[in-house]
Amino acid sequence: MASADSSQWPPSLSEATAARDGDQAALASILTKGLPRLVSFFRGQGLALADAEDVASDVCESLVRSIGRLRSPQAFEAWFWRIARSKFHDHLRRRHRPLPAPDLETSRVLPEEHALDQEDFRRVRLAFARLGPRDRELLWLREVEGLSHAEIGGRILKREGSVRVAMLRARRRFEQFLKEEQERSHAAESYQTPVVLFMASDDSDCSQMAAALLRAMAAGPVRVFNGGSSPAPQVDPRTVAVLAERGIDIAEAHPVRLSAAMIEAAEVVVDLGEENPPVIAGKRLVRWRVGSPEGKGLEEMRRARDEIERQVWELMITLNIEPRKL
Repeated sequence: MASADSSQWPPSLSEATAARDGDQAALASILTKGLPRLVSFFRGQGLALADAEDVASDVCESLVRSIGRLRSPQAFEAWFWRIARSKFHDHLRRRHRPLPAPDLETSRVLPEEHALDQEDFRRVRLAFARLGPRDRELLWLREVEGLSHAEIGGRILKREGSVRVAMLRARRRFEQFLKEEQERSHAAESYQTPVVLFMASDDSDCSQMAAALLRAMAAGPVRVFNGGSSPAPQVDPRTVAVLAERGIDIAEAHPVRLSAAMIEAAEVVVDLGEENPPVIAGKRLVRWRVGSPEGKGLEEMRRARDEIERQVWELMITLNIEPRKL
């Protein structure tokens, strides 16, 4: 295959396909680009550098073993991060598993294992929610989107050196908050199914993406509606395409007319561009300012998807929605 861009992420379709089909050069290229992103992601989840590197290595080994079974190279990135999250969960369980007493036979599966895993995720969410908006944005851009300090500086109009200092402070604050949450004793919390409505006038792109992403990212039951006052004839094909890159299939979805029943059922209403907003009384109303991708290229739609994904994650933290265990 042709030489791939050494910095391109996610890998191109041709590179992912070649790696799946046994091209060792393509596989090595993907691992070279993916490893530092994995380490950054695990550091962002609160792991020490040594632990982050160990878990990242486990992910790479798993990828090498299983890439031949990848059915859809178009969904490579979603598949890649599913493996990463799975290995992260495994690490958390190993960390909490007590050592067996000498000469005693012990069970290989602990009854409280899953409860401990959920508790860790709850603490991470609480620590992240305590950060200020700028700290959350910096950590998201660096650890999840994988941007360099220079790229982040261009995004937020700061010098690279200033970004490095701000990133260090944000990470230290996050680690301190996480430590404090780990030291606290919390009573068990009851879970109530949240009901969220995403609305936009034509319900063909942003509201569709937000609803699909929330359904895909939530672990527990969540009721999600989407609609608009002037629904388009069909969902924008670019919306279908960029969600497919995340492994989310909305090919059968269609725009829906906003109804009074949706508004009545919703606890939280998110406005992504409804030109004729209804009266919202007794509900939590949130407005997301996502640049409209209407009439623009696929790359603009990807940027809108990534921004919506970030805001869906923050909404989940606010509503205490457990993230899906992948």
